[in-house]
Amino acid sequence: MDTTYTASDGSTVIAATRRPDGTWRKERRVKAGYTPQEEVPLYESKGKKIADAQSSKSGVPGWDDSAASVTVGASKTDKPMSASQKKNEKRKQKKQAQNKPLPQTVITIEEPDLGAPSQPKKKS
Repeated sequence: MDTTYTASDGSTVIAATRRPDGTWRKERRVKAGYTPQEEVPLYESKGKKIADAQSSKSGVPGWDDSAASVTVGASKTDKPMSASQKKNEKRKQKKQAQNKPLPQTVITIEEPDLGAPSQPKKKS
């Protein structure tokens, strides 16, 4: 819609345009080398560029594919446990022991044979 032309003095001019309400916008002179704000690329910091480069790699961050092919089928007990892992394992076992149901024991109570009532003792 915007048409540009070169004026007689060599500057570029954006022609007047009509607004939706019917009024006219003025002509605008554009200096040589001017880039409109809409066409200026966004600034990207070094950190953003590095993050974009890393995110373009496929897979899980920190995952070494060569080590994965070697250790397929290896159990997690190949490495020695750290102190915190040992402590957590003991806690886990203790908790499982507490959650185990107690063995059921059957207690039978026999009623005493009362027979005849006893006589109270006399004081002498």
